[in-house]
Amino acid sequence: MHAFRGASTARVSVHIGPTCLTVTTPIVGPEYIGLGSRITQQMTESQWTRKVSGDSSDGLGFSAQRQSMIGLTFGWSLLEGQERLNIYYMRTSPGGGMGRKARATLEKALGVHAKALPKNHHATTSVPVGPELSQAPARTQGGHGSYEARWQQRRQAVRQLLGYMRVWSLLICVDLASSMAETHKNQIYITTEELTSHNKTGDLWISIQGKVYNVSDWVHHHPGGEAPLRSLAGQDVTNAFLAYHPGTAWSYLDKFFVCHLSDYKTSQVSNDYRRLVSEFTKMGLFERNGFGFFLSLLSISILLLINVLGVLWSSSVWVHMICGGLMGIVWTQSGWLGHDSGHYKLIKNPRMNRFMQVLTGNCLSGVSIAWWKWNHNAHHIACNSLEFDPDVQHMPFFAVSSRLFNSLTSYFYEREMKFGSVDRFLVSYQHLTFYPVMCFARINLFAQSVLLLVSKRKVLNRGQELFGLLVFWTWYPLVVSWLPNWGERIMFVVLSFAITGIQHVQFCLNHFSSSVYVGQPNGSNWFEKQTEGTLNITCASWMDWFHGGLQFQIEHHLFPRLPRCHLRKISPLVKSLCKKHGLPYTSVSFWEANALTFGTLRTAALQARDLANPVPKNLLWEAVNTHG
Repeated sequence: MHAFRGASTARVSVHIGPTCLTVTTPIVGPEYIGLGSRITQQMTESQWTRKVSGDSSDGLGFSAQRQSMIGLTFGWSLLEGQERLNIYYMRTSPGGGMGRKARATLEKALGVHAKALPKNHHATTSVPVGPELSQAPARTQGGHGSYEARWQQRRQAVRQLLGYMRVWSLLICVDLASSMAETHKNQIYITTEELTSHNKTGDLWISIQGKVYNVSDWVHHHPGGEAPLRSLAGQDVTNAFLAYHPGTAWSYLDKFFVCHLSDYKTSQVSNDYRRLVSEFTKMGLFERNGFGFFLSLLSISILLLINVLGVLWSSSVWVHMICGGLMGIVWTQSGWLGHDSGHYKLIKNPRMNRFMQVLTGNCLSGVSIAWWKWNHNAHHIACNSLEFDPDVQHMPFFAVSSRLFNSLTSYFYEREMKFGSVDRFLVSYQHLTFYPVMCFARINLFAQSVLLLVSKRKVLNRGQELFGLLVFWTWYPLVVSWLPNWGERIMFVVLSFAITGIQHVQFCLNHFSSSVYVGQPNGSNWFEKQTEGTLNITCASWMDWFHGGLQFQIEHHLFPRLPRCHLRKISPLVKSLCKKHGLPYTSVSFWEANALTFGTLRTAALQARDLANPVPKNLLWEAVNTHG
């Protein structure tokens, strides 16, 4: 118990509960009268009723940018010579109770030190007040009767004052209610249909949680690239925003605010999905990476060292061939780390995390992390859209659906995907050429990386990206040059590409045999499209290193910021949610996934051979082709 003891034993009692703060002061002198109103005034001046800002605590951004205000209701009572001020408040933090800023406000109002205030939100204690409030009036010489008479007058004055306060507080409440109603009346609203008209470059609007934002000028500065915003232009993007942004991102939205949606509503699927995001955030899963990153980096370093030593110190052809295969594993495992670093922070320090991106992507794998983000972010947002997802746009080599025979437009590459005679010929045998092409698919990634970095397209940290590729194209040719002859050099390179080709097959297994669609992705059914267009690979936990997180591709697409070490843990929850809403949750073995992919490619190949009718008109045939 802390108390300031002056000429009297007067003290202020403070009770801090989960929803109510009670300040009780003894009526021992005129200095105490109105203490409640003075505290109230200071708390109001300190903006207790303000918007909450800061980091997100529940994954939905409610704490970061919640639109509700901290509500205060004041009540005074006079009981046994004590004036009691009750302040009922509502905190938006999950734990409730009084936060640091509210505690500081109370401290200022009472003129006390923080140590005198209770640390336990539910505790009751006594705190000192300033000396000017702690002194009881001195006894006069007028005798006992005159003393009692004066106190009766003071108590009567207090009752009268409290009556005025009650009326005053009621008027304030009425005024606040009127102001809120007027504010609500003056707010600008548009319909979802009106929002869809703002879906083009120069006029690009989106909505999040029923609030509309104009990002027309900012789309070129979006850290995730322009493609995600263009793909979902003119739509509600709440689910996608939650999936790809930490809570801190909510604080940037206000400057783009335009108006509200008058007909904003959410489906039960979306509500359940957002609840999962909130739960995972509270559990801290998005922030905990575990030690897998360091183990992977250590294994890559050891494999690379063995590779170099094997090339330098051994003259055996077989050792050199094994080293070529190990090089493919180095590329693959570096690719998984690059994939991880592009989705979430491997290291909390931003500069170190950026260093890891360039190291694992550019320096060790030869793939620009900038190109990967540009391509991969578009793929995640528009999963299996034939017009918006670059990961299903592989003409002229592959066509996962006969709908591509219609020469669709690629909104990612900004060109028409023409289906000509050469395309028809190559697609007709795509199921036979699939694995040979995958053996050398890394060449395409090398080329795409260079083309992006030398293009006029805006690329963040272009110099770092180019330097990283320069490092790769210095050390890898140098290792190859140490081999004794051209035959072994060619075998070394072929094996490097062939082994890492397994990773490229894995990229295809997750999506090629799943449902595809034509057109712009729909933000309102974003969750459904992610599950319908994705396939999981069933495997034992000790094989997780081999698949790099893609074995839980459904979970990864729904929670891309979640470190892969947690994907197996959340899998039952995602599966249960899909079952609840009748959505597909497909998980097959690695070999079954290969068979499904082969079947999808073969179906489209047979359709491409039909010269008389290249575009299918039989709906049943098209359905079989689309779903593999």
